[in-house]
Parts: sequence; structure tokens; C-alpha cells
Amino acid sequence: MTISNPMWKHRGKEETSGQGGNIGARRKHRGKEETSGTEKRKPKTMKRKIGLSETALSIDEQFQFLKDEEVGGICLFIGTIRNKNMEKGVERLEMEAYPPMAVKQIERLCDQAAENWPIQKVVVVHRTGKLAIGDIAVIIGVASVHRPEAFAACKWLIDELKKEVPIWKNEFYEDGSSWLVPHP
Repeated sequence: MTISNPMWKHRGKEETSGQGGNIGARRKHRGKEETSGTEKRKPKTMKRKIGLSETALSIDEQFQFLKDEEVGGICLFIGTIRNKNMEKGVERLEMEAYPPMAVKQIERLCDQAAENWPIQKVVVVHRTGKLAIGDIAVIIGVASVHRPEAFAACKWLIDELKKEVPIWKNEFYEDGSSWLVPHP
């Protein structure tokens, strides 16, 4: 299902994806089926929201999406624009992305996270365009039954997003210089 929020310039979507992992091979013990840790977990659905936006990101909007009566832990990472980098004063940033590839890579990362942790919902939204000091550049949110999985998946997603997704950060400094960062 496509999210109809006009805020998402390129593509935002809410959909389901498989969730895997090992829960064990089944065996009978005292009339009950048990697992031994060798077979794949049955896929569960995971709702996700992915987007690139040239307008301000809303923490509350992402939190509202993540809320669910079945989850006991919601972890949010909010990346903001800071005023210094490499001991230079930063005036502003411009974020660029290659949207078709960026969204595809983010989808892949969400699928991988769902294979490693029992995630019910995930949000990955990233700004593009001109950003000022203090603006939110990225929001990653994970909802899971338990907090350790939410924390682990959220940390893994931001680390992998910074390494893998084609989003570039051009920093403009107070001294008039600039620097293009291949992965923010």
C-alpha cells in the first residue's frame, strides 16, 4: 500500500515483507512440538515506511506509525545537522540522493534487519535538499516486542544506511570551503 502523504517527494511506502531467522527444527516431546534451533522461523509480516523528502521530517509522524499494541519497544534514531565537522564551523548542508537506487537499498536493508531481528514495524526516512543547522536529516525507527531487538536493529540500520545507500552530503563551511561526503 502506498502512503499518500505529499511530503514524500520520491517514494514512501508502507508494505509487508518477510521476517526470518532460526527458531529451530520441530520435534515431539510429551505430545508437544518443540524446536531445536536449526530451522527457519516462519515468516511474519513487517510494516515499513520508507521515504526521501525535501521537506522537514516529523518525529511524531514516524512515532505514530511505529506505535502498536503488540510492541514493547520502540527505538528512534534522529540524525540532526550539527554546527561543526572536522573542527570547522558548518553553515549549512545540501543532501542529494539517487532516489530509485536509494529507496531500493533501504528496502533491502529493512528486509535484512527483519531477517535478523523480530521487527514488527520499521521507518527509514531521509531528507534531501538544503538543510540548516539543527534540521533533522534522518529518522530511523524500529518497533519490536522487546527493547534489545529494537535497539540492535535501529543501530544496525543507521550504520548500514551510512555505508550502503547513495545519499551524499555537501557541507558548506564558514570559511567559504565545502566538502562532499560520499555517505553521510
